Amino acid sequence: MKIMKKLLIFITVLSLMSCSKKQPESVDNNLISNPSFEDANGFSFQDWNGALISSSTDTPSNGENYALQIEPGWAPSEGFAETSISNIQGTVSLHFSCEAKAIDWTGRIIILKENQNGDRTEIRNITFDNTQWQNISFDINTTMNNTDVLIVHLSAGACEITYGYVLFDNVVLTD
Repeated sequence: MKIMKKLLIFITVLSLMSCSKKQPESVDNNLISNPSFEDANGFSFQDWNGALISSSTDTPSNGENYALQIEPGWAPSEGFAETSISNIQGTVSLHFSCEAKAIDWTGRIIILKENQNGDRTEIRNITFDNTQWQNISFDINTTMNNTDVLIVHLSAGACEITYGYVLFDNVVLTD
C-alpha cells in the first residue's frame, strides 16, 4: 500500500511538472521593460504602446503563458507595439533578440532613433514570415545623443485585406 501511495504521488508530481511551461531565462541587463508581455496577473502591455494588439496563449517553448499578438491595420493605420529606451549615450553596440511567429502574414521588427524634435531615423528593419516560433537576433551599432531615444517597434503593418497576424515574446535588448 505504501509503495502504491508513493508511486501515485510520484506520477502526480511528474505530470504536473510536464504540464508547466519552462520559465524564460532572466536577462539581468535587458534594457526593455516587460519583455514577456505579462505580469503576476496575466497578460500585460505595461511600458509598451500600440494599436491592434491582444494576448495569445500560443507561446514559444521558452515563453511563459502569454505572447503579444498584433493584427495588421486597415491602411493607412498600422498594427504595432513599441517601447522606448532613453539614457543611452555615445557610440553603442547593442544586441536585440526576440521570439517571433507569423500566421498568414509578414511581420517587422524596426529599430529607430528618435531625436528631441520627434524626428525618427531607422537603424534596422527586419521582416519575417516564419510560421513556427523562431528566435530573431541581430546587432545594432549607432551613436546616440543625450536627448535621443531608442525605439523598438514591432509591427504587423497595414493593408486593405486583413486576415493574418504576428506574435512576439521574450523581447531582449542588451548592451
